[in-house]
Amino acid sequence: MILGALIIVTLVSLVACQTGSQGAPNLNFTPTPFPEQVGDCLIQPDADCEGADLSGIDLGSTTVGRDDIRDGASLRRMNLKGANLTNARLVETIFEGADFTNADFTGADLTSAFLYEANFGGANLTNVTMLRADTDKVNFEGAIFCNTTMSDGTINNEGCP
Repeated sequence: MILGALIIVTLVSLVACQTGSQGAPNLNFTPTPFPEQVGDCLIQPDADCEGADLSGIDLGSTTVGRDDIRDGASLRRMNLKGANLTNARLVETIFEGADFTNADFTGADLTSAFLYEANFGGANLTNVTMLRADTDKVNFEGAIFCNTTMSDGTINNEGCP
């Protein structure tokens, strides 16, 4: 009996701590800021980050419902030759004119990214999503496509073993 009452009091306390005065949850939609630097790589336009390990980085936009909380990063003309971008979240990120020669994007999300005139020569795009990305004038020469979702929603398997 006492144990049951203690459990109920604990549950009521937890709910009270997690809700506001109207009983609605206290949710924090403040966006996490982009990292300013990862290793020796400055996260900014025109940065030289050749060979950088940016695996798992989140530079994408954030929305909650219909509200934009954070825009994607603007990284025009960034040098990311040979960089590791595996499992990176790059939704709506601006990479206009960026150089991704021989970079590894395995599992990355480039949904709605602006990739105009970017160079993906020799890049690994296995399991990458580029749905609705702007790929106008992008160089994909020698890129590896395997289970890659292209901007029009088609799946490209040209480079699968």
